[in-house]
Amino acid sequence: MYTLVVGGHFGSVPKKSSIVVKLGNELMATVINGGKPQDLQNISLEGYNLIIWMPDIDNKYAKYIPKKDKGSVLIISKVINKKRKELDAITRIFNFKGNAVIGIKKDKSPLEFKLIDALGNVWMNGINIELLAGKILDLCIWTKDSIRKSTDRLEINLHKLVELNTKVADIFEDTQQRYFGNCSSRCAKLFPSSRVIDGLYYVSKRNVNKKRLTTDDMVQVIVSNNNQIKYIGRHKPSIDAPVQIKLYQKLDNINYFIHGHTYIENPYYTTTNYFPCGDLREVEEIFNKIKGSRCGTINLRNHGFLIYANTVNSLEFLVNTIKLTERKLGFEIAEGVI
Repeated sequence: MYTLVVGGHFGSVPKKSSIVVKLGNELMATVINGGKPQDLQNISLEGYNLIIWMPDIDNKYAKYIPKKDKGSVLIISKVINKKRKELDAITRIFNFKGNAVIGIKKDKSPLEFKLIDALGNVWMNGINIELLAGKILDLCIWTKDSIRKSTDRLEINLHKLVELNTKVADIFEDTQQRYFGNCSSRCAKLFPSSRVIDGLYYVSKRNVNKKRLTTDDMVQVIVSNNNQIKYIGRHKPSIDAPVQIKLYQKLDNINYFIHGHTYIENPYYTTTNYFPCGDLREVEEIFNKIKGSRCGTINLRNHGFLIYANTVNSLEFLVNTIKLTERKLGFEIAEGVI
């Protein structure tokens, strides 16, 4: 594995970090330790499987966001204190399009580190650099082992679809400061004019506000004859689209999914293992739990919830009776990892 660690102070007076030296040694990584702010833009990330990006930059300089290779793992850092909480650190992951964050508690002596993934699960919390390096490698391998299917843009002109009249997303109040998730439907079952296309779905867009989805936030997705997932238009579907489409293919009775990153109190089912968003390994575990069921709820371990239903009436009944419970991001231990 080719690993790069970037850290130390980048400012008018560059300064090396002993933490960066130790972490780089443990990971057997290439290390860039301190420099001028403009030096960061000249660092090539090409060819690195794992990048630890933790430069300390003077606030008077603009923050530089690195662009990693496709498939590489990016872990960034964020100071955690009384003003900057774990949720701020997790938000930084999405701002940097990274995979995890190292929360650093500088008000402690020695420094404390908290390795948190994008779903808010804690992989390590302590002062030991060797343990931190080990957990970083575990997280990197776990992330790379995830089985995902890409979605390709489909350049065709489809007939006009009838408007989606069923409201499925405007029913939840946040239990956290920011709501992540998605919803989808099996379009071929819902729109008579769409039955000319086999396997047509609606999936919410990637990187949109999931609190109040509208029909404008839905992307048309089809599965081609060679089982490729293709989306229509300019906007990519949610990263969970391949998982939900695989479930639609295996579960003939299910026509709706609503997914979020909180938990449901007393769900019908709960999964055993923890998988990242969009990991196709999650399909079989969900399928084995809910097969034969026409509607219900399932909590996905260390991930969130999934509501599934065969009819609009069943979906409305479920969303009107469930209670959501907050997942305390940055506190839940990343258990059930395989």
